[in-house]
Amino acid sequence: MRVDIAFWDLAAKQLGVRVCDLLGGAVRESVPIAYPIFRQQSEEDVERNLAMVERRLGEGFEFFRVYVGRRLDLDERFLRTARERFGDRIRIKSLDFSNLLDAKSACNFAERVADVGFDLVEAPAPNHDVRGLVYARGRLPVPISEHVYGFRWALDLVAADAVDVFNVSVIAIGGITPARRIFAIAEAAGKSCLVGTTQELSIGTAAAAHVAMAMVPVTEPSDPVGPLLYTRDVVTDPVRYIGGRLHVPSGPGLGMTLDPELVEASAGPLTWASTSAAAVVDRQQVAR
Repeated sequence: MRVDIAFWDLAAKQLGVRVCDLLGGAVRESVPIAYPIFRQQSEEDVERNLAMVERRLGEGFEFFRVYVGRRLDLDERFLRTARERFGDRIRIKSLDFSNLLDAKSACNFAERVADVGFDLVEAPAPNHDVRGLVYARGRLPVPISEHVYGFRWALDLVAADAVDVFNVSVIAIGGITPARRIFAIAEAAGKSCLVGTTQELSIGTAAAAHVAMAMVPVTEPSDPVGPLLYTRDVVTDPVRYIGGRLHVPSGPGLGMTLDPELVEASAGPLTWASTSAAAVVDRQQVAR
């Protein structure tokens, strides 16, 4: 993945163009971003997440991706309070179940909170459960989105007509080259796309931005907000978010320049010493 992105960066710099130009040219210069609201796991999380929504609304964000599926009672409280407090100022791009629930349970919850209003339902079935996705797509009145991490999975989703939207992460799929192929599959099958994320720093986010600007099927608000979630970056000029939109970096290649001092400051082993893994990693199957 790193090598693939580096080669695209080097090739574009050699030609004096942006990566998105090398990908065929930008069809847009920015993409709307859905800010993530992480899953409610305690009573305190509800008000904390509502405060985050208010803060990001003030920065120009309109779309929000709400992770749900662990404490459904708290998820519902957050959704209803957010709608009551912020009204039409907030647009819920998706309920993201992250493959935590079976399709029937996910659909039951989505129907229970349907009056709140949301644009998509994402990953409303266990991982690689095509039949569950087909069930959800037939039952729910909103489009169904799923993460696409490989060519075989993309073709399986198309063959079963299981989803409406492909969520394609440049990092998770292994780089710009394989992501480009997934977008080609989506376009041939008439599927919309959004650019997903593993919440990268500016280099990975820049790669996602260039792809988002050049790929025609990217018609949904996308997810990369990593640079806003960390206390520091490793580049001199981080990617820019203006009015809730991610803009393609200027300059040749990815448009990123490493800051040696920031890189050195970020070196060293990763550790969970000051936090809980359970508070960060939340994609395990719900215990039954």
